[in-house]
Amino acid sequence: MTRLIKLADWTGDKRGNVVFIHGLGGHPYETWRHADPDSAFWPNWLAEDVKGLAVYSLGYVSPPTNWVGTAMPLLDEAAHALRVLLSSAELKTGPITFVCHSLGGLIAKNIIRSAREQSDSPEIADFYARVRQVVFIATPHTGAGKATLLEWLSWLTWPTASARNLVANNPGLRDLNFGYRKLAELRAHELVHLVYYEMLDTLVGGIVAPASADPGLPNCRPTPIREDHITIAKPGHRDDLVYAETRALVAKLAPEPADPGTLRTYAPEPFRMEWSWKHLVPKALRLAVLALLVAGAWIGVPWLRSTYAGIQDSQRKIADTQAATKDISEKIGAHLQAVAADTAARERVPVETLQAILAEMGDGARTSDTAEITRKLTAKAVEFKGLNERLKQLTDADPEVSRLRASAADELARGRFAKADADLAAAEARDLTVTENLEALTRKKRLSAAESRAERGSAAKLRANPDAYREAADHYAEAARIAGTADAGAARDYTQRQAMTLYDLGSEFGLNAALLEAIALYRTLLKSVSRSQEPLDWAMTQSSLGNALWALGQREGDTARLEEAVTAYRAALVERRRERVPLEWAITQNNLGNALQALGQRESGTARLDEAVAAYRAALEERTRDRAPLDWAMTQSNLGNALWTRGQRESGTARLEEAVLAYRAALEERTRERVPLDWALTQNNLGLVLWTLGEREGGTARLQEALSAYHAAFEEMPRERMPLIWSGAQANLGFVLMTLGQREGGTARLEAAAAAFRAALEERTRERVPLLWAGTHATLGSVLWMLGQRESGTARLEEAVSAYRTALQEVTRERVPLDWATLQTNLGSALMTLGQRESGTARLEEAVTACRAALEELTRERAPLLWATTQNNLANALLSLGQRESGTARLAEAVAAYRAALEEWTRASVPLDWAKTQTNLGNALIALGQRESGSARLDEAATAYRAALEELTRERVPLLWAAAQHNLGNALQGLGDRESGTARLEEAAAAYRSALEERTRERVPLEWAMTRNNLGNALSRLAQRERGTARLAEAVASYRAALEEWTRERVPLDWATTQNNLGNALSRLGQREGGTARFEEAVAVYRAALEERMRERVPLDWAMTQNNLGFTLSLLGERESGTARLEEAVATQRAALEERTRERTPLGWATTQDSLGYALSALGQREVGTERLEEAVTAYRAALEELTRERAPLGWATSFGNLGVALRHIAERRNDPVLAKQAVSQLEAAVEVLRQSGDGPDIDIYGGELVGARAVVTRLDGRP
Repeated sequence: MTRLIKLADWTGDKRGNVVFIHGLGGHPYETWRHADPDSAFWPNWLAEDVKGLAVYSLGYVSPPTNWVGTAMPLLDEAAHALRVLLSSAELKTGPITFVCHSLGGLIAKNIIRSAREQSDSPEIADFYARVRQVVFIATPHTGAGKATLLEWLSWLTWPTASARNLVANNPGLRDLNFGYRKLAELRAHELVHLVYYEMLDTLVGGIVAPASADPGLPNCRPTPIREDHITIAKPGHRDDLVYAETRALVAKLAPEPADPGTLRTYAPEPFRMEWSWKHLVPKALRLAVLALLVAGAWIGVPWLRSTYAGIQDSQRKIADTQAATKDISEKIGAHLQAVAADTAARERVPVETLQAILAEMGDGARTSDTAEITRKLTAKAVEFKGLNERLKQLTDADPEVSRLRASAADELARGRFAKADADLAAAEARDLTVTENLEALTRKKRLSAAESRAERGSAAKLRANPDAYREAADHYAEAARIAGTADAGAARDYTQRQAMTLYDLGSEFGLNAALLEAIALYRTLLKSVSRSQEPLDWAMTQSSLGNALWALGQREGDTARLEEAVTAYRAALVERRRERVPLEWAITQNNLGNALQALGQRESGTARLDEAVAAYRAALEERTRDRAPLDWAMTQSNLGNALWTRGQRESGTARLEEAVLAYRAALEERTRERVPLDWALTQNNLGLVLWTLGEREGGTARLQEALSAYHAAFEEMPRERMPLIWSGAQANLGFVLMTLGQREGGTARLEAAAAAFRAALEERTRERVPLLWAGTHATLGSVLWMLGQRESGTARLEEAVSAYRTALQEVTRERVPLDWATLQTNLGSALMTLGQRESGTARLEEAVTACRAALEELTRERAPLLWATTQNNLANALLSLGQRESGTARLAEAVAAYRAALEEWTRASVPLDWAKTQTNLGNALIALGQRESGSARLDEAATAYRAALEELTRERVPLLWAAAQHNLGNALQGLGDRESGTARLEEAAAAYRSALEERTRERVPLEWAMTRNNLGNALSRLAQRERGTARLAEAVASYRAALEEWTRERVPLDWATTQNNLGNALSRLGQREGGTARFEEAVAVYRAALEERMRERVPLDWAMTQNNLGFTLSLLGERESGTARLEEAVATQRAALEERTRERTPLGWATTQDSLGYALSALGQREVGTERLEEAVTAYRAALEELTRERAPLGWATSFGNLGVALRHIAERRNDPVLAKQAVSQLEAAVEVLRQSGDGPDIDIYGGELVGARAVVTRLDGRP
């Protein structure tokens, strides 16, 4: 039976309601009770500490197994619970907080979601609106592994319906989680959450994994708690983080009422598990079957023996593993003892003290690296010496008090913290024995007792663990209370020490609640310090407040705390003036720089970062290398960080160069021998900035330096002692290798980058750091994508797609929408590259879909620059699709998408991205221009490339400048094909040659080969319009040079493209020379190209090469006797037309129709009839439907002329003067266009054919 049980309330005005909901197998009281029924039941603490609060516990029957009782399914239990809550008269008013453990959190989520779905009811709508806070404690939002185990063994374990609902990855839980996230987003400013998860195992192991305990809610980071699944819900004292943060949250539920009245607590009500007789028969049957199984097992003794032997073997292996683990543990322990001994000798403190401190640190000492342990022990040694000196100097009129203090000092020297504390407690008690009334004590006695209590705090803090720090803070607080009005200055000093201890507790152990307490104390202190009378004390407190605000602000999503920190530091600097306290002024300037830098990293502008740089440089004026070398080095490193972040936001490299100088300066003092960890971290940061510089510069020198920095850092970053930092450095190394790989030919660097990212993933596991795990998979996907672009197959590209999709398992749209969208964009890029390798368009369609999905989150309003990036990538995919399809719709969409991107990627804001997009726009315009008549699109393309070159200057980005020159050459070459004369083609050749001045073979061999190939194309086209063979010889040389780098092994498809182009040049050379040698070479080259340009892989490229092969076979056949070559040419052209369809590539189809006509015409001239010649005429006329005079004047002229030649031969055979005159007319028109274009060689060819046609006309007209 589900019941709402009241635990406590107040007699006056109500402030709000808190409802505790237990989990599977839980109890409305015992789930929350720690030990002592009176003092450790935290629901009652809440009522005591938050005046006006009513506290309830929702009890329901939830056994895990039907062996002990029955339970309802999750949805039914939640629906029933909602009706119970609605029926409670006392819950009709006031805001509501749910505090939920385990299954209770799922019930609460269902209650809230169900209430929203039924909000057409005014009563339920009111209830839904009043639910303001939810605390999830170890809730399995996506299920629990142990529930899965129960399900696997269901016949034996017989799980209840509630337990079955908790099976890991249950679809119902996924649906609930998704729906609740949406609900939480809608009420982001009204519904506040806290989330906690367990870090220890119970006796049966871990129950809820950290990943499952994370509901993925906006602005809500789960907090790990060092308890198991049961004890996490049972805080033992009010300082426990779960209680402290829940109390702070609930206090914000509503203002404290003016008249809360008095607190009432209620005696526990009986609540017991309900036994059901319904399953008595099934229980009996199960027991009977189990008995039979046991009997069968007993009979199978041999099997049992072998099983037992197997168990014994497993136990031996476990023992061996435990022995090995013990050995490792002993080695680590011995190493730590050696570190303690070295530190003790150096600092001249008893080694026993440091050994005891190590013992108190526990696992924290074993998981820290040597440098960090040395640093902590050194700090504690300094603290010990100060405390020891104070204890021996403190004197008291009472000799027993003095003796006890001296004894405490001796005990601390022996590492006996408990005995030292007992001595100091005895000294304090001796001073306080006169009376319990502090005001009645003499001033001297009070201050002496306060000193003893404060030193108890100092002794506790030596122990370096969270509990000890909390104990120390409490001692300082009590010392301040004891000092009280006897000495306000002393009391304030103790409060300062309390606040500092809380700050240390929060910053060292990740406890935000302690930081909040420290902030509150510092603000209280500021009210008691007179700025006019004690300006430096006031400034010190402001600075300390700034430190606490900065530490907390770095952990929170918004910037309010960081803004407050900046304000506090600036207030401190008003009194901490340089001329008054130069070193303190410098410290505060450094801290101000830290806060400004943290703010600057979260903002889009650069003003905060510039202020941070100025603050660090100011600090260095007093924090000099001679005065404080390590502090100077720390500030140099901080300056480097700020300059690096600043440099990433500007196009030049000046700031990045300054960052390099700052890091290298820091390394002059942060030596490997002195501070190995700081040295390694600074090397890591130096590597990052060198990588960023290397990305902006041509060449690889900076990147090589970055590699050296990372390899150096790894020498002091052992994986075993600092796995996550090591994995971060591995990832950074991967970035550098990836960038190097982009600059170099081959795949070695990219393979190494992939290996580095995979190594990082060995520590960056999904369970430990899910988002970092996903981010590393995403970057691995990018490397695999680059590798795939350089290889002929698609295996790497498939791996890249898989890596991106793996990353999307954690980078979900609900959790991190912008990162999800960015990943979708990258996935689109990989799919696009895959699609370019395949004959169909399915992958390209997927790429377009991925980019469009990304744009649903990457809106222009939310993330304008990322929106522009995705528009650019969408355009790339549309361009690839458009090149595969007939028509221009996709290409027009691509142009529109590029132009959309340029609305945000403006020249003023992101000049380099603007220039790159202008280049991409040019590429799309070229593709469009090739399908349209006229040259308008090609002119636009040339304009786009020239615009890009205004920013992609040779001085700033030499390789990008060269790429733009290359693309400009492509546009000019396309224009030259459409126009008469050779001016555009000469410009194209000049642009390619300019590109080659930076695109050298040594620097970028593959890009050099590409430009060599395209230069060959321009020279070949120029040669078509000139007489002689010089240009063709140059073209052949350029292609052969390209093939030295574009090898078949390295880039098979590019190699095949260049082979195809080389064949074209050789074929043209053969036309101008006698014999057949050049033609034979060309045929061999085409056939080689077809070994990689296979129809299955690249159908349109295959068809192009088939066309070129067929045309060359026609030319070869003309010079040979017989018709075998010509017949082969016809078959080859017809094969090409199976892929080169008019719908898919109209101009390519027309070119092949023309080549087919040429082969048929040559065949027809060798045969008696006119059948082949008539087929040739049909082919030429088909070609001329697309090769119009307006669209492609030279192509039209040659095809029109070829038609004239065929008509002439038909006229001769038929003795048809009308047809002969038509042939003359066509040849005259063709020659006229060729003459206007200056195409000398073709003028000679068609001019000769015109003379022959006229002779036929004369002969036929003069017939008798």
